[in-house]
Amino acid sequence: MKEKLNLDRMNIEIERAHRNGRFQDGGRLRPIVAKLLRYKDRDTIIQRAKYLKGSNIYINEDFSEKVRQKRKELIPKMKEARERGEIAYMKFDTLIIHPQESLTEWKCLIAEVKDPTPDTPDKTEIPELPSQLK
Repeated sequence: MKEKLNLDRMNIEIERAHRNGRFQDGGRLRPIVAKLLRYKDRDTIIQRAKYLKGSNIYINEDFSEKVRQKRKELIPKMKEARERGEIAYMKFDTLIIHPQESLTEWKCLIAEVKDPTPDTPDKTEIPELPSQLK
C-alpha cells in the first residue's frame, strides 16, 4: 500500500490498529481500523486514496453511526447541487455548496492576485547570501 499511495519517503506512524468483526473461513476480509499518530498523516492518506481506484483496497474515514446517517441524508442534496454546476462537498457531517456565481468571483479574484505587479519580486532571481553566511 505504501508504494500505491507513494508514501515511501514519509515517516507515517500508526498509533494503533485492529480488525473489525469476527474471522470467518472463506468469508469476506475484515476491515482494518488504524489510528495515526499525526493528523497530517491522516489527511495525506485520505488525499492519496484516489490512487487506489481499480484495486481491492479502499480507504474511508471512520465516522460514528450518527454522522454516517447524516451524510447519507445529505448525498441527494449534494448531487443536485453538482448537477446545477455548483461545487458541493462534505466536511464531517456538513454539506458545503459554493454557488456558480461565487466561483466566477473567486476565479476573477485569483486571476487578479496572480497578475504580477511592478512590486512583485522576480522569483527567477536568487538573492545573494549575507556575508556572514558565506
